[in-house]
Amino acid sequence: MNEHYNDHQQFIYEDLIEDFDLTLSDISSLSTVHDRYQFESKFNYELNSEANTEKHYEVDIYFFIPKSIGINSDTYSREDFYSDIVNYLRISGSEVQNDIDNLLPNLKKYFAVHLTTRKRQNLIPLVIQDIKLFSCSFNSKLKNLHYGLFQVFNKKSYEFIGDVARANVLLRLLLGFQTMLQAYREKYVEKCRKQMVVVDPEVKQALLLVDEYNSYRLETTLISVFRLIQPHTQHFAEVKNTIEKILRNEIDYRSSVNITNIDTGDNAVREYYHYRMGLLKKYVSSVLYLKVQHVKNDKKYRNIVAGVGAALAALWASLANVHYWQAAQAGQIGQMANFQLITIIIIGVIAYVFKDRIKDWSKNYFNEQLKHRLPDFDRHMFYTRYDKNGEKQQYFLGTSTEYMRYLKKKAVSPDVLYVREMGHDSEIEPQRNEMIIHYCKNLKLQRKNLEDVPSIKDVVRFNFSKFLSKLDNPSKSLSYFDRNKGIVSIEAPKVYHINVVFRYAVCEKKAKQVKFKRNIELERIRIVLNKKGILRVEEVIPRGEMNYQETQSEY
Repeated sequence: MNEHYNDHQQFIYEDLIEDFDLTLSDISSLSTVHDRYQFESKFNYELNSEANTEKHYEVDIYFFIPKSIGINSDTYSREDFYSDIVNYLRISGSEVQNDIDNLLPNLKKYFAVHLTTRKRQNLIPLVIQDIKLFSCSFNSKLKNLHYGLFQVFNKKSYEFIGDVARANVLLRLLLGFQTMLQAYREKYVEKCRKQMVVVDPEVKQALLLVDEYNSYRLETTLISVFRLIQPHTQHFAEVKNTIEKILRNEIDYRSSVNITNIDTGDNAVREYYHYRMGLLKKYVSSVLYLKVQHVKNDKKYRNIVAGVGAALAALWASLANVHYWQAAQAGQIGQMANFQLITIIIIGVIAYVFKDRIKDWSKNYFNEQLKHRLPDFDRHMFYTRYDKNGEKQQYFLGTSTEYMRYLKKKAVSPDVLYVREMGHDSEIEPQRNEMIIHYCKNLKLQRKNLEDVPSIKDVVRFNFSKFLSKLDNPSKSLSYFDRNKGIVSIEAPKVYHINVVFRYAVCEKKAKQVKFKRNIELERIRIVLNKKGILRVEEVIPRGEMNYQETQSEY
């Protein structure tokens, strides 16, 4: 009985803190609307492979765009696509220490009385890094809590039976966040504010900015959690009271240390709040972002193709002059008939004329053939961090390649087409005219430099603003006949659907083995937009419903 209860408690806890949907793949994902014009997908690459296993990750995104939107290879080039897409690569934060006494050990060492000024100076970069990492991990836990709770309440199999146990777990987690933040303030922030110890300006700034940011983020998350549990007052009454108490404490704390509260009703204060939150978020999260070197491959490929074209043109010219040179070497030119001489001259002229044409034709042909197989960009990923001695270190984490192309329907992978067509009756469904854009990302990571990194997160934002110019007005007049009212005219919404199919593949190959496994999952969403921008993102085929595994002999 007790064993079953413990297992149930663990299941609930995992539900509450899970950031992404559980999948069979080591790539987890989340797709949302970022703003009116931008659609956002977050990918999380788990790095829990064995030491003797080589892995790489593939994400294929297929955009099925109605032709009525006016997007094609002539109106929307590859350069347009890459100008509208933004990538953010970063590592995930390490876990927050549950042992409050060992919270931020390097900062504790920095505050040690016996530490000399020189040694303390050497620790400054490492201490600032640790303070930011603490905030990133703290906020990651907050987001996981909120999203995990959101998933629990929105599951089709949701039952109210487990709400009592779920409320107890949630209460312990909320109190844990409060205790952690209080410990951070009591041990370090208060020493700075009261000038109990001499602290370098950079360290003081990091401590105070992180304290302010954590307070705002805790408030935002607790409000979101409060709204989620609002319909379930019967089981979550104590949780709601605890949330309100923590929120009051945070308001009082910010007022006592002169941190801005936005409950003044002043628009200028609210505007400044949003501006400052953006600055704080960038300051804190900067410690996680990877340094990426972009290598654009099209120049390199164009030069190779141009060289091949020049070689073919030279070969053509040489072949056209073979007869001439053979005749010259045999001393027969003066003995030739006029007709033969004229023929050789004509061949030479034709060779000269067509030489440049062959060069251009070959360049166009090879460019068209190779662009589907070669990446547009190589991105080399580096992570900068400070070691235990405060020395700056840069680690090469791996490469990310990507390419974009337009596809015809027959060139799309059968499993992707199957997912696109699911839910449609082919006998009565009108034929859809769609342009298909395929965007592919491929990551190969160096595991030896990622031993203490649990995962890498990749945020991809795509801007649809260029898609809106040719759309109709967001509402159109519609007339119909009503049995009671007769002919009625109304304003009906005019929307467009862009279906997006994601194909995730994780390739694993053990050392000294020829064959490798590919774990593949598919997902389909629908982006609904009108003339004004993106309205919503709908889940059509969720992760986990379509997956399979295949074995191949070439890696």
